[in-house]
Amino acid sequence: MNKVRQKLSLLTLLLLSGCNLLPFNSSSSKPSKDCASKPPTELVLKNVKDITLESNLEKIGEGRINSQETIGYKFQGKSGQKLQLELTEGVCIWIIDPSNEIFEETTLTENGTYLVQLSAQKGKLTNYILSMGLDIKTPSPTPTLPPISSSSMPTLSDFPKNRCGDDLPSNADAYPLNFYPVFVPLSKDNLENLRNNFCQDAFPVIRKDTQVKEIQVSSFSSLEKSQQFVQFLENQSIEAEVGQATVIESPR
Repeated sequence: MNKVRQKLSLLTLLLLSGCNLLPFNSSSSKPSKDCASKPPTELVLKNVKDITLESNLEKIGEGRINSQETIGYKFQGKSGQKLQLELTEGVCIWIIDPSNEIFEETTLTENGTYLVQLSAQKGKLTNYILSMGLDIKTPSPTPTLPPISSSSMPTLSDFPKNRCGDDLPSNADAYPLNFYPVFVPLSKDNLENLRNNFCQDAFPVIRKDTQVKEIQVSSFSSLEKSQQFVQFLENQSIEAEVGQATVIESPR
């Protein structure tokens, strides 16, 4: 405990006296094959960049560094937070915790300011990229869509139709609701084929999601219906896909 107090007192004294160097304590550092037990140079306070770590692995710094200089960053952390980082090969990193000790864990043990110091491995000059994050959340897996039911799949005997797709419901309680459009690449042959043999109301339109002009063949109030219609068209050798849903707020 006395040892820690002495280190904290030294840090406080240096800062209060106007010294612009951040002290570095190497008593708990572990030398490695390519990196020294402590940074090769003292870190000037004005060269330390304040960073805020988010819950995703985000690039916080990049540049060119040699083995005779030290680059610094500092961030605020809380005990229990998980630290994750990625650093270019050939670059050494030292992290100093709020007690002025070398931090070598993945879970922060104290509340306060953590100092990150970088330098190139001995004799090297290299570009670096440093990415860091705290309590990074694992993205949820993309849900698997249920298989399309063949019982409700359209058949050729259903066509041609004057109009394809669902009607808007008259019940105001059904709103807001999504309508999922079905698109086919725009060409004269595609438009004639669709209007003559499938959906007479097919029309060219600029898609909201891609800003590309295509043919809107239909629009359905459920994603499954739109997917079924896409599969039906593809079974007829017509390229098709479901576009971005349009939200209908109220009856028209």
